[in-house]
Amino acid sequence: FPSHDNCPYLHIPVQSGDNAILSRMRRRYKREDFISLSHSIKRKNEKFCIGTDFLVGFPGEDDDAFLNSYRLFDEALIDYAHVFTYSSRDGTKAAEWADDVPPAVKKSRTHRLRTLSEDKQLQFSARFLGETRHVIWDQPKPDQTLLKGVTPEYLSVQIPFAATWKHDKSLIPRSSQVRLLEVKDGHLWGSLC
Repeated sequence: FPSHDNCPYLHIPVQSGDNAILSRMRRRYKREDFISLSHSIKRKNEKFCIGTDFLVGFPGEDDDAFLNSYRLFDEALIDYAHVFTYSSRDGTKAAEWADDVPPAVKKSRTHRLRTLSEDKQLQFSARFLGETRHVIWDQPKPDQTLLKGVTPEYLSVQIPFAATWKHDKSLIPRSSQVRLLEVKDGHLWGSLC
């Protein structure tokens, strides 16, 4: 599956790491399917970035169900996640269920998963230190002093603005090769090659 013809990055929204919750969400897959897919990708390319989404606090999510989601990070080799907190929507089947998770518990669990995701993303980023990667740059804002972009692996990269760019924005590259030097403040920092 991973090849030179595509980016080594895939975002697969798993939603939960617990089979009972996945069933309640009417998902047609199990946690084992996600783990199997992730492992088959990573066997081919260990630096392939796998991201996902988690929905925390879905009705019926007890401590064990949440821990299954938490453990899925390691079991499925997840590199980062977008973590969302469930909120009831009128007209949905889930809104009718009486086993809603208390707001304080949802908040705590959301925080725990987001913290874990940040840690995993930093660990994944650190594996690329010293390497050169192609970066596609975001369009800078007028007062910006950093150029920000992403690699094909969905790594967030920053470099300081060159002095000439401050006076002539047309000189800012759209993409370039960057040597990745350090992980700081949640981003990879590098220098143009």
